[in-house]
Amino acid sequence: MPKKQSVRAVHDNYLPSLLDSLGLSERLNAGLLKCMVCGEVVTLESLQALVPSGNRIDVVCDKIPCYEEAVSSYEENSQ
Repeated sequence: MPKKQSVRAVHDNYLPSLLDSLGLSERLNAGLLKCMVCGEVVTLESLQALVPSGNRIDVVCDKIPCYEEAVSSYEENSQ
């Protein structure tokens, strides 16, 4: 039987507020946030996921392989 997983999601309407509260809005708008997997600049339109990593939050672009790798890495690190 597959392991149960929970997914936390944020509606698009609330994403700007979440990014503000995490201190990521200015960096995102300035083009300074890069995908933790492929290194491409992440925009509000291409932002797929926020991944906690120690004391920081990494971002993942909307490419499926990047998302799959980020989820896999997160699951491995959280066990």
